[in-house]
Amino acid sequence: MRMEARALGECNRAPQRGQGISRLVSALCALALLSGPHASQAVEDGRYSRAAERLFSQGLAACEEGHWRAASERFAAVTELPANHRSMAALLMLGRSRLRLDDAAGAVRAARRLLRESPGGRYAGDARMVAGDGYYVLGRHDEAALEYARLLEGSGPVALQASAAERLAGMVRNRSLDTEMQERIRRQLGSRGMRHALLYGEARWYGRLGWVELARSRLSAYIDSAGETGRFHRLARSALEGGPPDRPPREPEA
Repeated sequence: MRMEARALGECNRAPQRGQGISRLVSALCALALLSGPHASQAVEDGRYSRAAERLFSQGLAACEEGHWRAASERFAAVTELPANHRSMAALLMLGRSRLRLDDAAGAVRAARRLLRESPGGRYAGDARMVAGDGYYVLGRHDEAALEYARLLEGSGPVALQASAAERLAGMVRNRSLDTEMQERIRRQLGSRGMRHALLYGEARWYGRLGWVELARSRLSAYIDSAGETGRFHRLARSALEGGPPDRPPREPEA
């Protein structure tokens, strides 16, 4: 499990800017991917497959070594088997590894397939993040923003939503979205939800750029506006007090 968690985290990081991906996405993909279920657990994705487990484990090992193409091949092989307990996790990891290979289109295809086959599954939120990042790299900014907004209007892990808020705020500040698209997202999230997402997202974005005072001012503004009931209150308070900006998400329950 320790090796699996490390490998999942490594595969979840996007390529660096010099490899063809923008600083916005490359700097924000440090959120650890949820670990897959144990082989002995009853899972939603299909029957246990020894072949799938072997290939999936090989893919994780390749991630840990930084062999992204080999990892991608192993995860793709799992998705080609009959539906099994690793099918959806493999699709997600395939999308992550495709991002590392600068294959944004391949990442989007894997994520969209996962969302088609398991729209309400445990990996749906992570798949939306992969799709959003892939769309962003492809220059399809409106589609990327809509994926991040869908994450923010849902009830997924707060750490994942925090990353979506940061991405959305970065796009707004970089003027990657026109007024019409921003208004569409504002209607989707509500004026209050949009304001809070941008305040907290800007705080993380500024902090990652090293603009400490601006980051702290946005954190304070978020806390003042959202109050203790704000979804990012704990993260914002912890960041102001010098703690970690967020914590990795919990592993899914059996």
